[in-house]
Amino acid sequence: MVRPMSSPWGHWPAEVIGRRKFCTGNLVRVTPTEERSKRSFPHKTEDVVIDPASISRCGVLQGAEFTAAISGSVSSSITKIFDNNLVIENSCYVPANVKCRSLGAVDRALNAVTVYEDGWGKLRCQIRRGSAHAQFKVSSKLLKDIYDADGNEGLEALREGCTRAHVRIGLARAWSPRDSGQPKRCYAMVNNIIFY
Repeated sequence: MVRPMSSPWGHWPAEVIGRRKFCTGNLVRVTPTEERSKRSFPHKTEDVVIDPASISRCGVLQGAEFTAAISGSVSSSITKIFDNNLVIENSCYVPANVKCRSLGAVDRALNAVTVYEDGWGKLRCQIRRGSAHAQFKVSSKLLKDIYDADGNEGLEALREGCTRAHVRIGLARAWSPRDSGQPKRCYAMVNNIIFY
């Protein structure tokens, strides 16, 4: 799995994002550049700087073809996504500058994945495995837009007729509270959920 970057610092111009070429199911062709990411680990593990002018959508995968294509990114556990460096507390995180993956996925039975609104109006996702569970902030624009438009009914409609959930999980940029003296952490968040 790679993270296409528009520059060594990785910020995408609004006009490129607005074209919606990087969407679930799209096959995209890009040309890597010689530049290397200037970001630190763990993000640097997958960062690939590309020429934004080279982006072209060359197809769309759906159904079984899509499921087969994404299966290679699945880890057997959430901690294995991040090479066993994930700290599971109230929020899950990887310490900054750890050399490990920063993107991955788990595949779970539908009833093991719950998306809900917390007490502060933010979407969260709980993933259960046996008696253990972990909770994540939801960063997926798609899921947030559906929730904003149709609430829980919209999220439930995504699950209708499905038995599995492919949960994409990534790490946020390193952060620590200002003047806290705490080391920076890269908090894990749900980037998308594909119900099938």
